[in-house]
Formats: sequence, structure tokens, C-alpha cells
Amino acid sequence: MTERLKKSTSLFKRTSKKSSPSSPRSPRSRHGKEREREKDRERERDYRGGGGQKVNQEGVGGGQGGGGDGEVEFDLVEFISVCRNVHSRPIVKLPVHKDLTRLMKGIEVFDSTQNVMLFSWTKDGDGGLNRFQAVEQFIVVLGRVFDNSEGQLTKWILLNFPRSKLKQEGDFQLPFKRFLEELSRLTYAKKIVEVLKCMHQEMPFAAINVMKKVIGRKFPYKDVRGSWHLSVSVGADTTIVRHHKAEQSALLVSLDIDGASNEKATEDYFYFEWILSMEFNRELSSFSPSLRIVDFDLHNRTNVKRESALLQTLSPFLTPEVHYHRLWKRDLVNLSLHDDLVFLLPCLSVIDSGGAVLWPPSPHLRSTKEENQLLSFLLFLVNALDITERDCVGSSRECAKVIEKNFMCKDTAPMLSGGPGSIPSRCRTAAVLKLLVLDLLTPLQVKHSEAISPYFSYHPQPSSRRATLQFEQSEGVGLRVKVIHRGREETPKGSEAMWFEWVATISLDIHLRAIEHVDERIVDFGFDSSLSEERRVEAKAMFKPFYQPVSSLSLSMATPELLQLVIDRVTMEAKVQQIDHKSFPFSVPLPAILKLLKARLVEGESHGGSGTGVGDRDSKASRPSRSSHLRP
Repeated sequence: MTERLKKSTSLFKRTSKKSSPSSPRSPRSRHGKEREREKDRERERDYRGGGGQKVNQEGVGGGQGGGGDGEVEFDLVEFISVCRNVHSRPIVKLPVHKDLTRLMKGIEVFDSTQNVMLFSWTKDGDGGLNRFQAVEQFIVVLGRVFDNSEGQLTKWILLNFPRSKLKQEGDFQLPFKRFLEELSRLTYAKKIVEVLKCMHQEMPFAAINVMKKVIGRKFPYKDVRGSWHLSVSVGADTTIVRHHKAEQSALLVSLDIDGASNEKATEDYFYFEWILSMEFNRELSSFSPSLRIVDFDLHNRTNVKRESALLQTLSPFLTPEVHYHRLWKRDLVNLSLHDDLVFLLPCLSVIDSGGAVLWPPSPHLRSTKEENQLLSFLLFLVNALDITERDCVGSSRECAKVIEKNFMCKDTAPMLSGGPGSIPSRCRTAAVLKLLVLDLLTPLQVKHSEAISPYFSYHPQPSSRRATLQFEQSEGVGLRVKVIHRGREETPKGSEAMWFEWVATISLDIHLRAIEHVDERIVDFGFDSSLSEERRVEAKAMFKPFYQPVSSLSLSMATPELLQLVIDRVTMEAKVQQIDHKSFPFSVPLPAILKLLKARLVEGESHGGSGTGVGDRDSKASRPSRSSHLRP
């Protein structure tokens, strides 16, 4: 038995030396072995010789393997260098011809605003395209995006792409590699080649290597099968290629002999998703890589100490959206959705991308009509989201049936509880409704509390709460949805008088499956005249990291009604800073409105004085007062 074990161990050692640790695929011929060995040597020079030992020496305090007291640090300079080294190799020395067909099912192409889907094999696959035809369509779509005015690139691709009738992947790789080699020689195909050089499994090796050092040494994990997908976002000034992948703890939940779950594996379970982004400049001559964790999850039995240690380890890669997404993705049964909707309904509005009101607020709503109004709003929301329910029509119809069933009984609480008879927690209607849950703003409240509470004690003003849902129609995708929450906080009476207003904008991705972007800011603040100058300076320094006035307006909002509102406010309050208007989802700084009105006046002058009807009064004055300049 011992001899047999020795033989098997020596055999394993011999075979492991022959095989490449980075590429488990075996070469198909003797001539191919040399190419594979050369590729392995280049790969090792990229992410081992390119500064990898620097991270190991600085981060690990003398520990071997997974031990040691030192913490591994994320070396951004090395990470960027490794990504660029891999990408700098010729396309024929990268496994694009092998990996593109395997990754094709998870590739999507959008325009810069991600409102128009240019390519998706998952959607287009219903037409009967096989994997190789999908590769051709993907290359053609990129060719049209990066083509010149004469269409040379698209014509060349359609003429030279290897259209093989063979079903085997190996028979397609060699002619496709020759196609890529010829494509890289074209002077007008530089941009598409730069993008294709990112579409292979070696590109994220730098990200995987860094996360294994920083996270894997302390919390071992492995990849989630089938979670890898890519996206390309093409714009006028930038092109972004993203690799998206999921990981989970290496020790999975298993069953023992008696059928009971392994408690240690259950308590230690964690899961996270990461994105490697490569943002190219306008000419695609260089790119900036970035690595971030966009979602993570723990088991509900994980103790606080382990959760804190894991969060600290993941912190170099976490984004602000992660904490919002964790709260948003909870099931309806764990949320107080009904109570929060009843609270927000009087101050809730829905607008489109142009600012037109689709659902007005009801500030004078009586309590007896709350349930009727809430049911009407839910029906409106289901109809508005119906276009986005193409891939889950059953969920949309189920939501409508649940709402219609409860319309007569005037009780909306059960249908929003997540229990039996409730709307599905995973449908897109629920995804939008969960943006209105008040607990979603917990990360913002914690951030404000940590920064402001040591200096001032304050409390929220419930009457100042406002929420606005914005729907933006997207071609070939559906709707893009975001919510704009606004509130006001102030100090209690009898203490130092101080107040501030905040705005939080939370946007969902194009599939309404995750929180894509969060913008949180303080848009206005003020003090009582009794506050000392020293405390004012202290408070201004406290608000500085968060203060960012909202100044995005369109010329269509500059109306005579708005002009009169500004005149009235300036006349009444000499120190006014923000202006509220029904066409704004939140308050807007006065300087921004004045600049807008000035632009509108200039536009009116260029059209013979038409426009706002104000004319060109005081146009030659060097520094006119606000009231004289705005006097009609």
C-alpha cells in the first residue's frame, strides 16, 4: 500500500511538472506544445515578474501560505501594470480565438448610455444562431461601431470571416485565429482589435491574482460556475469592457452521515461578485483598469466578528453601491414596504426622462383614501413596467392579478408582505417598489451620523421627505429606473440652530436586477444668526466632503413661471440659496438658475427678443443686482 502511494505521488509530481499550472488545456500537436510553453513563460513574466513580489513583501509580514499576522495590501500600480502587460501582447498570442466562443453566451454590447442593446446572444439566440454564427454577428456589430465612413471594416469582416459548417469547436479555432491575425494587420481595424484583446480568460488574471492574495489567504474561496459574463459599452468618448464574475467560500455547506448540515461551513459561507473594468480613451490607444466588488452576501448565522473581519478584508474593493444593493435585494417578507409606501405616497411623484409628470404627488391625501390611492399607484406601476416584463410575462400578469384581487377588499398590506397571495419578490415590479423602502437609505444615514453627530445633534423632519421615480425609455432594453430621495434634518429647538438638506439618487441597471449607481450629497445647509463664527467655520468644514449643489437643468425648464418664482423669493429673502419648483425632483441652487435664465435671455436675443419675454434689459451693466436684472 505504501509503495503504491509513493508511485501515485511521484506520478502526480511528474505530470504536474509537464502540465501548465496556468492553462489546463493540453496542446493538440508537438508543434503546439512549444507555443503553449512560450505562452506560459510570457504569462508568468506578466503577473509574476511584473512587480508581483513587491506586493508579497510589503503585504505579508513574513508569513508562509495562509498564515502570518501581516495583511496583504492592494497594490494598484502593480495591478494596472499587469493588466496593460497582458493587453500589450499581439492578438495571435492571446487565446481570443479559443475563449471567445466559450464566453459568447454571456457577452452583451451597449451604447454609451446603456440604453440601446447592440448585441446579445441570449436574446438573438432564439432565432436559431449557433455559437459560431453568434461570434460572427458579434464581430460584425463591433465592426459597424468602429467602422469609418466608407464602411471598409464591415465589408472586410463579411467577406473574410470563416463561416464553418462544422460543429466542433476545435475545427473553428484555427481559421478564426488566422482571421484575427489578418484583422490585426489592417490599419482601419485598430479599435476593434484593442477591444477583442480584452475578450479572453487571461485578461482578468491580474484581478484574480490580487484578490487571491488580499482575500483568499484569509478567507479561501472558489469561483461560481457559469457566472462569468462580459459586456462592452461603446460611446463617443470612451469604450468600456467589463468582466463580471462571482465567487463563493471554498468550504461549502455539506451533509454529514446523519443528514445534518455542517454548521462550520454554514457559518463561514460567503459570496461576492466582482467586476474588472477596462476604460479606453477616445482613440482606444490606452485604457485604465479598475477592480471592484459590486455585491456580497453572508449566511444569516455568521457571527458579528467574522462579518466585521470579512468586510475589512473586502473594503479595498467595495463600492458605495454594495451596501445599498444588500438592503435592496432582500425579500419582501423582510421589508416594511406597505408602511413605507403609505408614508411616501402623498409626496411621491413619477416623471419621465424629460421631466414630464406621469404620476403627481397627493399632498392633501386623506387617510381614508390611502388604500385606494396605493392600489391605483400599483396598477399604474405594473402598466408602466409591462414593457420590461418580456422575459418574465408570468410575473407581470401575476402582479396584475394580485392587485386586481385586492382592489375590492381595500387592503394592500397582504399583497406587499411577501407571503402567500403577495406579489412575487423577484419580479421587476417589486424591484422598483423596493427603491421606496425607507431602510434603503440606512448607509446614507450612518454616514451622516458618523460625520455630523459628534458636532451637532439633529433629527429628521418627516414633513420634508420627498421621493421621485424617473422612468427613461430604452431602445431594445425596456426602462431605466432611478429614484430620487430628498429630506431635511435640523437641530432640536433650544439648541444651536443648524439644518441641512440631502439628496440620494439610486439607479437600477438595465435589467432591473441590481443597483448600478448611487449619488448621495448634501445640497443645502444653513445656520441661525446666533451661531458663533467659530462654530460656523467648524460646521462648514464638516459639511465640505458632502456638500455638492445640484446644478443640472435643461433650457426647457426656464419658464416665465419659474422666473417669477425666483423674483418673489429673491425679493422676500435676500439670502436664499435654493429654489423649489414642481418641475424639479429636488431643490436647485439659485446661481444655477440665474445662469440658466441668462442663457435663455441670450437665446431670446438671438431670436429677435423672443423666448422668456424679458428682453435684453441691463445687458450692458457690468455687475447688476439680482433683483434689477430679473425685474420683468
